Amino acid sequence: MKKFVILLIAFSCCCIVFGKDGIYTNPKDADLYDFALESRTHTISGKLEKGAEVNLDFQNVQKSHNGKYLLLIKYLDCFADIFSDEIVPKDTDDLIPSEFKTQESDEYVWIAEYYMDVVKTGDREILREYRPAAIKKWGEPSEDYYDWYTYILSHNMVSNCVIELDLSQFFIENINIIENGFKIETDKYKLDEDMLSKSNKNMAEPHTLYFIYDGDTANVFVDDLNTKLYSMVKIKKTDYEKLENFIQQKTNLIQDFTFPRHADGTCDYEDMSMLKTAEPADMAALPEAVISKPAPAVGKSAVVTENLRLRTDDETTSQVVTTLAAGTRVKVLAHGREDTIDGIASSWVQVEMLGGAKDKDGNAIEAGMVGWLFGGYLSETESAESESLNKEAANVKESSALPIVPIVVGVAALVILLTVVILAKKKKKVYKD
Repeated sequence: MKKFVILLIAFSCCCIVFGKDGIYTNPKDADLYDFALESRTHTISGKLEKGAEVNLDFQNVQKSHNGKYLLLIKYLDCFADIFSDEIVPKDTDDLIPSEFKTQESDEYVWIAEYYMDVVKTGDREILREYRPAAIKKWGEPSEDYYDWYTYILSHNMVSNCVIELDLSQFFIENINIIENGFKIETDKYKLDEDMLSKSNKNMAEPHTLYFIYDGDTANVFVDDLNTKLYSMVKIKKTDYEKLENFIQQKTNLIQDFTFPRHADGTCDYEDMSMLKTAEPADMAALPEAVISKPAPAVGKSAVVTENLRLRTDDETTSQVVTTLAAGTRVKVLAHGREDTIDGIASSWVQVEMLGGAKDKDGNAIEAGMVGWLFGGYLSETESAESESLNKEAANVKESSALPIVPIVVGVAALVILLTVVILAKKKKKVYKD
């Protein structure tokens, strides 16, 4: 009963947008079902003949016990459930290629990219940054109900009829194959509040979504290829279970996780290779080796060594201002409290952005912005003024050294010439004598 209540809450946290009823058809004979929501089970109740036209009830999309989706359809004035992979939009131009569709037999699942941050940091609490609305709805742990740790992780689903990303559902009207993926047209969708809050589009209007794949990674864009709505990655089902157990606090750590790669074989998470050994939640974790790394000195310039969150205060629970790209230059204004993160002992530092600062997506950050960074991921550098002076000195030294070369050559030539003249005079004198 508890799971039933939580599932109802999950659907209530979506922003629901409806368009006109769409017409769908089935390319082959398909089974119809009666679905029991509380038990998550379904039984066959009839047949839908190939080529039949049906209406879809967009308010009733349920996930069955095997992870497949059941849609409520209207056919011959009767209502029944059918699996989402059995029907397609009647007037679609194309169908989604099988390599992009969710298959029950797959050894892999697609999840939101931000879960890789959980694996990297070993901190499930950073999900509060990405899913605040969902967490608020599901609630914190208590004795009476299941909490957000239990339900926050979900894998995405792609079919020719409906696509689900986290808790957002997009109902497809038309499909077109494009390079490295596909695009869909839709004006019927249920948007998760967290996704809605991150979109700068008017999601009450019809939209085109572009799904662009690159190996084990994919990005979803709205209306054009410049407005990104969502990023996801493909991982093994066994790794999904490890991540799920960690988030649900059944284990303290994650072991032997295989990270997604791009089509060219590169990986965005190579620095995550040092993973930890799993431990039961009721056992103390093995002590980690701690490396002490002094933070850059106050007044010095520093460079960010990897993508790093800029926060409003010197603690991981403070608000995230932005995520700086590796290589960003900052000036250290002050030192904060000591902390140990990812096995590195250092102090937090208050910093000011220098010119050329960028976030992890390559967007420019205004010079002069102030915030807090963990000093363990900063490397001290010379100030811009010092670098300029050193460069000038080097140029002066180099330019002053250049005239020495022709002088040395000239002196050597003169010595050789004098030697030849002297020898010639001696030889002439000998002949004369």
